[in-house]
Amino acid sequence: MDMTLTEIKNKIIQQLSELTIDDFCSNPKLIAIDSSLNLSTDEEIESFLKEKFPELVKEKDQQSLIKEKKLAYERKSSDLHKSIKKLKADKDKIQEFITDKKAKLESIHSRKKEIGEELTGIKQELESIKQDSKSIRKENLKYFTTNEVSAREKKLTHELNIVSEQIREDNENIEKLSEENKVIEKTIYEKTQEIQLNIEKEQNDLRLLIEKQYFYEEEYSSLEFLCVYF
Repeated sequence: MDMTLTEIKNKIIQQLSELTIDDFCSNPKLIAIDSSLNLSTDEEIESFLKEKFPELVKEKDQQSLIKEKKLAYERKSSDLHKSIKKLKADKDKIQEFITDKKAKLESIHSRKKEIGEELTGIKQELESIKQDSKSIRKENLKYFTTNEVSAREKKLTHELNIVSEQIREDNENIEKLSEENKVIEKTIYEKTQEIQLNIEKEQNDLRLLIEKQYFYEEEYSSLEFLCVYF
């Protein structure tokens, strides 16, 4: 329990009042303590306690420290609770957003299904129109003989085959040219790399030759100097 200095003083007075005269006689220190209990200010009491009961003051300081730590913990706990509350609110907002998005997605899927059904209906209508067109064409073809119709169909089929063959050949040629172009590009790249390497090699060889030339010139100069000297 965290006691004030006055409470500690009163507790000491109470304990001293329970002592007998023999206790005071056997321990002169108690008389000094008893005579000091007329202290009134907290500063005087604290000074007296520090001198006479250092362990008690130490315990009080420890209790104050514990109290401060407890208050700090409570503040931190309060801040954490506020943070948790905010996080929960954010979580609720996110959950609400997700629920809204899911509802919109369900609406989109429903609309997609409706569009698919509409497209199916349109396809059926188109097929029906095609069938009707065939019937109309058959009615119009009554002015032509069977041989004429067969001849026209044969001619159109032949032209279609020719065009299809040309398209096939063109596609083959394009594919062939593309492959050739890839080969050419690869060859150009390889040759470029080879030329670059050769250039670097020639430059390196030239540098070595120049260094050797300088070396030989210095050696020759040294020999000339020696010849003149001797």
